[in-house]
Amino acid sequence: MSAENQNNQEPNLFKEALQQNPRQQKKAVLDMFKAFSSALRMIPLYPATHPMVKGAIEKATTEITLFVSKFGDMSIDMMDNNVMLYEEVLEEAADASKNLIVNLKKFSIQGLLFKQDFGAEELEKFLRLLVQKPEELEKRGGLKQAIIDDQITNIQIIEVRYARITEDEEVKQKGDGGGGGGGDVPGGVVPAVEGEGAPEGKKGKDIVGMVSDFLGGKSDVVPEKELISLEFKKHTKRLVKQLLKLVGPQKAVEEVIKIIKERFDKAGLSEDEQAPYLDKVKTETIKLKQPKVTKQQMVSQLKKLQEENVALKSKLKNVDGMVDEKVGEVTQELIHENRKIKKEKDRINSVLKHVAEGLVIVDNDGKVMLLNQAAEDLLGVDKESKIGQNILEGLHDEHVVSLSKDKQHNVEIELAGSSEDTKKTLRASSAVIENEEGETVGMVSVLSDITKQKEVNKMKDAFVSNVSHELRAPLISIQKSLSLILDTADKEKLDPQQKQFLEIASNNATRLTELVNDLLDVAKLEAGRMKAEFASTSLVTVVDSVVDMLGVWANSRGISLEKQIPDTLNMDIDAKMLNQVFTNLIGNAVKFTPEGGKVILSAEDMGKEVKICVSDTGCGIPKESLDCIFEKFEQSKTVPVAGSPKGTGLGLSIVKEIVGLHGGKIWAESEDGNGTQFYFVLPKEREVLDIRD
Repeated sequence: MSAENQNNQEPNLFKEALQQNPRQQKKAVLDMFKAFSSALRMIPLYPATHPMVKGAIEKATTEITLFVSKFGDMSIDMMDNNVMLYEEVLEEAADASKNLIVNLKKFSIQGLLFKQDFGAEELEKFLRLLVQKPEELEKRGGLKQAIIDDQITNIQIIEVRYARITEDEEVKQKGDGGGGGGGDVPGGVVPAVEGEGAPEGKKGKDIVGMVSDFLGGKSDVVPEKELISLEFKKHTKRLVKQLLKLVGPQKAVEEVIKIIKERFDKAGLSEDEQAPYLDKVKTETIKLKQPKVTKQQMVSQLKKLQEENVALKSKLKNVDGMVDEKVGEVTQELIHENRKIKKEKDRINSVLKHVAEGLVIVDNDGKVMLLNQAAEDLLGVDKESKIGQNILEGLHDEHVVSLSKDKQHNVEIELAGSSEDTKKTLRASSAVIENEEGETVGMVSVLSDITKQKEVNKMKDAFVSNVSHELRAPLISIQKSLSLILDTADKEKLDPQQKQFLEIASNNATRLTELVNDLLDVAKLEAGRMKAEFASTSLVTVVDSVVDMLGVWANSRGISLEKQIPDTLNMDIDAKMLNQVFTNLIGNAVKFTPEGGKVILSAEDMGKEVKICVSDTGCGIPKESLDCIFEKFEQSKTVPVAGSPKGTGLGLSIVKEIVGLHGGKIWAESEDGNGTQFYFVLPKEREVLDIRD
């Protein structure tokens, strides 16, 4: 009990909280003292502006404020090596408060009082004084004067200390002429004024003895219940010893508890107030009634422990031998595995070295992890200088490597040379490398030299283009001549067989003309000679023109054409080219859809792109044909509906080239017998790209 609060009769809120929820309150006390000690450690190590110092001061201020705001001004007192908080002894806080106690003892401080208006600034000033050496503060007139000079008003040093009362000690009271307050001081601890000139108090009897006499029934003088409470907190063991002398050590624990409870009732302690003290009495009584261990028993026990220690050392020695043996085995296994890995690595390197295609493996940052001899030759680089470097770093202007984030990517790369003869064309087939979690960790690219193949294809395309040009003029002449003869068939009085032969010849001439025109279109598209004229166009206008053109044919076959396209959808497109795309796709759909079926045209606005679909309820496309239907002269194995004109095998190839020219992509989805859906995606607005990107 501090000097200020000694005679305060207000209820101890902290004591009540401690009794109601001891675990929670003790944890809060430990947290507060740990924060206090942490701040004391940080301050001498770092400058005032360091984040760790500021954080420690803030933490300590927060923890102390929790107590001050809940229980009022907070007193911390020292009792031997224990700490008292709000006059409650907290043995559990001894370790957590050790750093604080050491610093307080350094200045012979017995207690502190934190007022409700204290803050972080005052706490930091006080702690900085506390960590200084006493001789340094003497230059400022001592700690008290330094506190006054630094204007620390809400943290005060308590002038009273607590002293333990023994059987031969006198009970001293603070007072003028030995009279202030009168009577013995409760609790077995008395406040004493430090320094010389402290007034003598009245001599009193042993308070512990007085309490134990009452509890044991030797005396009927009833001490104040506060006095009993304080004595139990500080001298439980001593009280129990005296009680056992009074009631007889042969009495059972339950009988001792019963006697004490009766005396507690007489002193006016409630059930809640009695509970913690009865638990302490029970614990100490059980301890004291246990038989004492003799010296001979201790020696015997020590000898037994030594024998066990020797046996344990022997076992540890055996374990060490087993560990060494196991380590040796594992080491040999690792050496064997290392040899296997090296052998496998050499085998893989040998395979990679002799692979005709170039192989490049890069990590997620584009740094080269592996490069075989063929790739070195194709790219004109040295493997030793490229490993660990970015794939593009140090390459000559004529060398390029294509990297893609797609799952799979095939691209053709042209490598410039000093002359036309030294130019090369590579096909780079790339795929990403993923770890077990599905994360992309790199990429592998296979580079194939397709220069000769490209030259052959170029020669073939040139031949087809030239032949088509040469065939176009005579075919048109033949077609016009046959049409003229058929128009005058009645006048010429041709017999039916002659007319039939002329119609067959006219139909075949028309088909050959269409084939030649398609070949020329493909050649122009592939050579880049067909330029698109982009303009903002209503998509529904283009579709309507195609539907009007093919609607009569579809209706004659009992097939309905349905449109699901918004009227407000405008796009940057070449209307003429897109008309050809829709004509080919809708014509194919009608050709392979039986009577009673339908063809649906739909468009979905996806923001920057538009997704268009032409679907039918026809016979579908076999799965094995889906991958190649966009190639030249490739046709599905599906048989068109009877009476449908036979195609050239170039329509879908032209469609793919036109979609690509618009910056889009096209694909087909189908199941044999369940119809087909052709999807293509086009950008709404034309994007002009900088070649440097």
